[in-house]
Amino acid sequence: MKNLTFFSSKVEEHNSEFGELREELTHSDEEEKYFRGVVDPLRATLCEFQDTSPIGSYWLTKLVIVLNILVALFTGGIFFITDEFAYKTYPSAVCIATGGCFLGIIFSMFSHANFLHLLGNMFFLYIVGDNIEITLGRLRYLIVYFVSGIVGAYTQALIMLAFDLGGAHIPMVGASAAISGLIGGYVLLYPGSAMCKCVGYRYVYKCFKVRASIYLVFWVLLQFLYVLISPFIAVWAHLGGFFTGLVLTYFLADRRRIKELREGIAKGRYRGISPQIEDVAEGSLGSVARGVIVFAATVLLLLVVTSAIIVLTSLEGYYIVYLKYVKTCLWSWVMMSEICGQDFVGADYNFTKVLPSSLEDIVSELPSLGDSRRILIYKPFAIYNLYNVSLTAVLLSATTVALFISVLYIMAGRYRDVEVV
Repeated sequence: MKNLTFFSSKVEEHNSEFGELREELTHSDEEEKYFRGVVDPLRATLCEFQDTSPIGSYWLTKLVIVLNILVALFTGGIFFITDEFAYKTYPSAVCIATGGCFLGIIFSMFSHANFLHLLGNMFFLYIVGDNIEITLGRLRYLIVYFVSGIVGAYTQALIMLAFDLGGAHIPMVGASAAISGLIGGYVLLYPGSAMCKCVGYRYVYKCFKVRASIYLVFWVLLQFLYVLISPFIAVWAHLGGFFTGLVLTYFLADRRRIKELREGIAKGRYRGISPQIEDVAEGSLGSVARGVIVFAATVLLLLVVTSAIIVLTSLEGYYIVYLKYVKTCLWSWVMMSEICGQDFVGADYNFTKVLPSSLEDIVSELPSLGDSRRILIYKPFAIYNLYNVSLTAVLLSATTVALFISVLYIMAGRYRDVEVV
């Protein structure tokens, strides 16, 4: 009878603690304004910037966001579209894969093609960056950011050379690969974090509380849809960065720090949206999420290895990039001479086995428009030796195999010791 009484008291004590924890993690009045009924566009936007975040300073993430905005504005990168500036400033796939443009990759991590590109990337950086910075610390945060961006750029470059040689001169720009690395780390550290997703039209929206593992694994699947939607999205850079960040985060994470943050969040010390009680109590990266991650890693592995084989067996010679201009000349009776203006209209390439002895401008007349005379000019801009791609192919293939093995190892259940939520 005495033992039974003791057992009953322990059960009541456990239920009491569990009830208190559940009460702490239920919707606060602040949250309810987002999830009860429908909301206006402003409130929906504010909700989508919410997630379960640990308490701590994250000024570095804010600084990176400010740098991205400043670089986009003051370099003209946000306006160039297909401008001459882009071709002369940002790295192309062929330049990256042949061993050049390393500094250009770093610069491109803070540049964007247009306002929507910048806005989308900064949204994800703000959501995941603070969690990663507070959890890993600032130095490790920067390692994940830059290494993911570099590996992602080389991954995209190699696949482009193998399967889209004609587009290998197009500038690659954006922080997407680096931010994708932070997303990979977030999936490991905060799969049970709550995120907000709102759907609606014009002035009426409905917001839902979504588990981060579901939200971000859907992001992984979305990359494969982008392949079909647009050839201008560097999907393979995103995935290369994602897996690099995932693996780096696992090996760089401080387990003692993880334990402290986990205990703090379980006691209600967090910012933003409250997680589910079940997500705090147990590991929440489910079998479906792990399956999607392994599937995507396998696809990337096969693509990189196949690309390396294609490059090593068929790409030899030289890749010459030409910038195209249209020169328009109009006869002026006042000046008694032609007045000419030149406009940049794009770029082209020429693939040759033998390096030409001289590289002169290629000029051809275009159909005239009224009194104007139009000339198309191809100016050689850069020459890349494709023999140099072999080293990139071998190194990147070895890196991808190591990443894939690491992903399998982590997804086998090793990830649980780095989960904060």
